[in-house]
Amino acid sequence: MKIFSYLRSHIVVSTAIALLAVVIAIIGGRIATNKPTASVASDVTHVTLVNAASFRQGVPSVSANGIVQSHSQADLRSQTSAPVSSIDVSIGDSVYPGETILELQNADIQAQLDQAKASLALAQGQYSTGAVSLNSAKQAAIDKVNDAYNKT
Repeated sequence: MKIFSYLRSHIVVSTAIALLAVVIAIIGGRIATNKPTASVASDVTHVTLVNAASFRQGVPSVSANGIVQSHSQADLRSQTSAPVSSIDVSIGDSVYPGETILELQNADIQAQLDQAKASLALAQGQYSTGAVSLNSAKQAAIDKVNDAYNKT
């Protein structure tokens, strides 16, 4: 208790001791967190780049820590969702704009295209034989509008 009463009576001395303790704590913390750079340099392991083709041909294993990134890459996106039916390139091949990389299964889209082509051929045939005339098409449209009007 004598220490506390002494510190109360000597405010300047106690403030200086407190500031000195804070400065020592800050300096000690900075020294403790700084690691010597010489030991870090000795812990670095050298990494060599291995080609994927040579890796497949007999290199038993490669172990490394880190992130592997390609020098150049592209995101591939499709406007439709479908399973892949064929892949036309291999790993490491160069591709050029407009080149087919893969094909998607498109049986349902092909069926829709064939149906649209058949409908076009039917319409062209009816037009060329005169089976559908402008007046009959106009009258059919007027009848449909009148029928819808009467129903409402």
